[in-house]
Amino acid sequence: MSDDDRVYFERRAEQEIECARRSSNRHAVAVHYALSELYLARVAAANGGAKPPSRFAGRTEED
Repeated sequence: MSDDDRVYFERRAEQEIECARRSSNRHAVAVHYALSELYLARVAAANGGAKPPSRFAGRTEED
């Protein structure tokens, strides 16, 4: 994966997390967090499988 791709996927993950934080609908929150995890998984795979720390560890749909 190119550096540009890695930056893109990291940025998209951050954007999804921000959307989740702004959302008041718990289903939308869950979807935004799920999408962010998919983007972070792409980054992790490019880093040799080392999973980056979750930016929302410990958060729940109700947070």
